[in-house]
Amino acid sequence: MCRKARPPGARGLLFRALVELDGDAAVMHIGQKPYLVAPAGAIEIGECCLTAGAVETLIVEILPDSARDVLRVAGAAHANCFMTEGLPGASFTATATRTQGAIRLEIHRLRRPGEARASTAAKAASRARHLHDDLALPSADELWPV
Repeated sequence: MCRKARPPGARGLLFRALVELDGDAAVMHIGQKPYLVAPAGAIEIGECCLTAGAVETLIVEILPDSARDVLRVAGAAHANCFMTEGLPGASFTATATRTQGAIRLEIHRLRRPGEARASTAAKAASRARHLHDDLALPSADELWPV
């Protein structure tokens, strides 16, 4: 199990950004800017490309000791993360991989069964309004112009 987030650290901000932006994943690769995968597409969450040290620091903060041991031996590790501080009920998984010259960390948000996406619900409401507008009868002036 991942450690609890301690906002406002980078770890806490990553988890909070995933929830607040309705994201599915946070992706951190060395040599690239970190970004969220969200319904609107990729959202950059950093101004600079990540160094190996920055990704390693996040791995140490997020993965428990046992998962870091597996990463060291096997080159890949996975852990479940259940957040309680500031994000009640939110759960995530973290996956880290290390290959020759490449380090990657991804955090995926797990949704509860039946949990609607914020943007999907908004789109559905918008579609419902437009559908209702399309079904409205035209005025008499529109039907029988003078």
